[in-house]
Parts: sequence; structure tokens; C-alpha cells
Amino acid sequence: MRPNKNNQLNQVCLKPGAVINILNISEGTLRYWREHLDPRVDKRLFSGRDLLMYSVLNLMIRAEQIRVGDLEVHNWKQIFEFCSNSPMKILMKCAVVFDAYTKSLFISKNEDEIDLEDNWLHCVKFRIAKKQIDRHLFHRAQDNIIYIDSIFKQN
Repeated sequence: MRPNKNNQLNQVCLKPGAVINILNISEGTLRYWREHLDPRVDKRLFSGRDLLMYSVLNLMIRAEQIRVGDLEVHNWKQIFEFCSNSPMKILMKCAVVFDAYTKSLFISKNEDEIDLEDNWLHCVKFRIAKKQIDRHLFHRAQDNIIYIDSIFKQN
């Protein structure tokens, strides 16, 4: 049984292969991001919210062309926790912002307040990252996705 698209991020656990397929990254890239950017240790399965954060990372690195070295010096724990704990309605109005001038990283809780004319600011909106996931979640890597409802029905 598949959940509806509005709740799918809260109802899936993903194997690393699913994250790799959905984000179209290599196994080595995922391993590097886990070691250097993800503050949690020994993560064997990924929640939908984890996938959302990795999608934000992917967009920050690929679309915004931020060097991983510039990102890995920051404390990502607060950003991962914010993504995991915030209601989806609030999260979809937020963005992760990297200021290339000051080399600072922060969460903007209102994406409309970000000055996109500022050439130093690089912004990834959670809602854009989620759209990318939604496009691929039901079409790629189905063997590596476990729906929470099916886990509970088996036990």
C-alpha cells in the first residue's frame, strides 16, 4: 500500500540505494556526505525527512555550486534537527541559506525574505527540494523503499 503524496516523507524508510537512485548520486558521494555532513552516526535506514535534507544538500552542491569543503565546516546537526522536527507546513516556507561572503550557513524561516539579488547568497528552499523528491519517489528505487504502514501490518 502506497501512502498519498502529501504524507509520503513521513511514511517511508529508505535504504541507501533508494537515496542514491532518487538523488541521482554515486554511492561514494552518499558515503562522503554521511561521513562529513550528516551529524548522526551509524544510520542504516533513512527517513523521508533525511531524504529531504540530502536533497537540500544535493541542490546546494549541484545547483548552487557550493563546495563541499565550505559546507562541511558548519554544524549541520541543527539543520538536520530542524528538518526532522518541524511541521511540514512550516518547513515548506523555509530555506537553507549559505552566505558565500561570510561563509555562514543558516535557516531562513521565511523564504520570501531572502534577497535573491544578493550575489553572495545561495539558497535552497525546502519546498523545491521536496518537489524533486516527489518527482522521483514513486518512479525510482521501489525495491529500496519500505513503507511504514507495511512494516506495522507485518508485525
